[in-house]
Amino acid sequence: MTKTVALHGFLGDYRQWNDYIPLDLYKYKNLTELEEEVKLIAPSKIVGYSMGGRLALHLASLMGEQLERIIILGGNLGLESKDEIKKRIIWEEGWIKKIETLSADAFLNDWNQQTVFSNDMPIKTTRSREEILRLFNLFPLSKQPNFRPMVESKDRFVFAAGEYDHKYIKQYQEINRTFSLIKGCGHRILLDKNKNQIEKLICQGETHVGNR
Repeated sequence: MTKTVALHGFLGDYRQWNDYIPLDLYKYKNLTELEEEVKLIAPSKIVGYSMGGRLALHLASLMGEQLERIIILGGNLGLESKDEIKKRIIWEEGWIKKIETLSADAFLNDWNQQTVFSNDMPIKTTRSREEILRLFNLFPLSKQPNFRPMVESKDRFVFAAGEYDHKYIKQYQEINRTFSLIKGCGHRILLDKNKNQIEKLICQGETHVGNR
């Protein structure tokens, strides 16, 4: 039987994945705990959205050919220069301060105002400040390797992005990979209306839109 581990995004919820093996990313104190649990599950596929996509790339780098397919939904491939990393560290430190000091409503309002979410509905969460901070620190982009060399040479990787998610469309175009567009949405693509298309990507790995 095919086992598919599913990883939600930052501020997301594992219950967004009903038909797979969803992991609650808020519970892990460190990356090693996640790695060990996934290795025990021994999946043949991993699907991840946004931050979950970045974690899926990390797990793929560790598990190698054990994974038949890795589905990345709006996941960042990594930073390419020291300057990008320095800027990201400053960005991350700013958000850590906001998580620690702002009210939940004020933090969520600021988070939802980011350009990457300009075509999306605001997200809400019932998670505690401590859980949000722990997840934010689990796998910062500033500490993520650049996974472009890994994904450029492997057909096991399947990519998708929202139709208006220009940041990630650009990333996937730059590595000359075919990817799927999820119609009518921006970065936040885990919506009920997209369920069938995302399930098709997971089950069959088909892509529908090439580089344009």
